[in-house]
Amino acid sequence: MRELGARLSVALARHPWLTVFLGVAAVYLLTAHYAVGQNSDAIGASWPAYAFVHSGSFRLDGVAGQLPQVPGFIEVDGHVVAARTMGVLLSALPLQAALGWTGASPTALGAATAALFTAAGVATLFCAVRPLVSSRTALAGIAVLAFGSACWTVAGAELWTHGPDVLWLALALLGMSRGRYWLAGWAFAPAVMTRPHLVLVAAPLGLWAAWHRRRPWPLVQFGVPGLAAVAATYAWNGWYYGQPSITGSYAGHVERAIGTGGQSSLVPSLWVNLLGTTISPWCGVLLFSPVVLVAALALPRHARSAPGWTKAAAIGAGLYLLGQLRVAHFDGGGALYGNRYLIEPMVLTLPLGLVSARAWVSSVRWRRVLTVALGAVSVAVYAMGALLTPFWLGTSGDWAAWYPYVVLRAAGPTGVVMALVAVLSVGLVTVEAWRRPASPTGGADGPAGPVSELAKASG
Repeated sequence: MRELGARLSVALARHPWLTVFLGVAAVYLLTAHYAVGQNSDAIGASWPAYAFVHSGSFRLDGVAGQLPQVPGFIEVDGHVVAARTMGVLLSALPLQAALGWTGASPTALGAATAALFTAAGVATLFCAVRPLVSSRTALAGIAVLAFGSACWTVAGAELWTHGPDVLWLALALLGMSRGRYWLAGWAFAPAVMTRPHLVLVAAPLGLWAAWHRRRPWPLVQFGVPGLAAVAATYAWNGWYYGQPSITGSYAGHVERAIGTGGQSSLVPSLWVNLLGTTISPWCGVLLFSPVVLVAALALPRHARSAPGWTKAAAIGAGLYLLGQLRVAHFDGGGALYGNRYLIEPMVLTLPLGLVSARAWVSSVRWRRVLTVALGAVSVAVYAMGALLTPFWLGTSGDWAAWYPYVVLRAAGPTGVVMALVAVLSVGLVTVEAWRRPASPTGGADGPAGPVSELAKASG
């Protein structure tokens, strides 16, 4: 075990991005939803690239007879198209062009695309946070994000917009961490083309960069790519949907967001959505990724010491989430395990959360053990979902029952074994964390720091 840890340390020092990418991609590719569990949105996102490779157009007229019977394919001006955003449709093209000849289905290649994009984003985010904390702390935080959140069961499993955006947002944070604001600004171009309301994140980052440099040039570095993305999206939607707009097939949602269309009866109030996002048994973050409690406890006292860009990213995450929950139900749709709307906010708040949690944990034993235990629980909960995909029910129970329990119960004997393994694993990791002494220096990143246990437990 020590030899394995030493080899991992050497690999992280020499090839940090590649080491993390290969590890995360291997797991994601093994558990992606190639033939089961895909949502209609993910299915719809996979087909236009297939149509382009075989017919030369992202419109689906040439493959209309092959399309699965799911919502998300619509007819506009006599053409069949997918009701998905420009960015996610384009993201499916490279793998479809490279491997379409194999005969793999569009949805299978879409799942592989999602796994690779998300793994690349996780690896990039590791490089962004490594200067803020020790490599051990950064690895632990990245492991929990990758395997203790919907990055695993949603973004890395099928072709939603979230997988590509994990990469684009991670690139933006990497640019912010290194003071390369041109990189951060240009990373938001594909992000906005994929989920247009991510422009709400670019705004506070651009403003902070301008204030930090005491000159307006960073506003140009963010603004030019942003305007280019808006123009490209406007033109694409004009061609694809027959009407130039930034919203494309989501015009009704945006109208509700700005209040011109009236609040839909299908969308709860913002406060209900926030409460559901937090504690709903079906997808509440505290019941799926309880490790976020550590960040919540640490932020009030220690956020002040974090770099300014990490706070700007967290503000952007809050704005994005508020905008998202203004127009959509908090469960994110059917056939999901975990809350997909929290993927982007968790990516954006990870740098601030890691810095604050490291300071909060310090040499206090119970805090260290709590962090390890909650991190292990988060990974265990999502491992059950990732490995038991055939037993997802695909409907939302909101407040009726804890979804992991529903999945385990539906799995029968397999679910019982999975639950026992999860409980045993969490118990062993927690006991080992309790037995290890605190760091001699009193810090969180020494040989016995709180995240060292979690890093070891995560592989």
